[in-house]
Amino acid sequence: MIDVDKTTFEEEVLKADGYVFVDFYGDGCVPCQALMPKVHEFAETYGDKLKFTSLNTTKARRLAISQKVLGLPVMAIYKDGEKVEELVKDDCTAESIEAFFVLGDWDDSTFNRCYVWWQYQSVIVTVNHDQGSDTSC
Repeated sequence: MIDVDKTTFEEEVLKADGYVFVDFYGDGCVPCQALMPKVHEFAETYGDKLKFTSLNTTKARRLAISQKVLGLPVMAIYKDGEKVEELVKDDCTAESIEAFFVLGDWDDSTFNRCYVWWQYQSVIVTVNHDQGSDTSC
């Protein structure tokens, strides 16, 4: 897990090739702190598929706002410098983050974007395909 800040975010995230996971967190954000050990575990498990970074928004508020992070926690996936996915606030659960990694097709340029929301103890999965592929998660 790479800690990024306002001086390294551009190089580590926006100029990076491939996929980059960004954990936007804040010092006073209790849900962020609760998710942090699980995010580090995911970084160990899925680190071969994408780069894992974290940004402390308490210390980089303007940068967070420029990335349209207006509440916490936010977990985002960037591909070649563009934000392609994000989980925001109540959608940021350990289960939804892990499902995102498990369901994503990380080795293919047609990257299957899978959004997972856990509501009322049931899972709703919506699949959005970059190039109109019929492949599902």
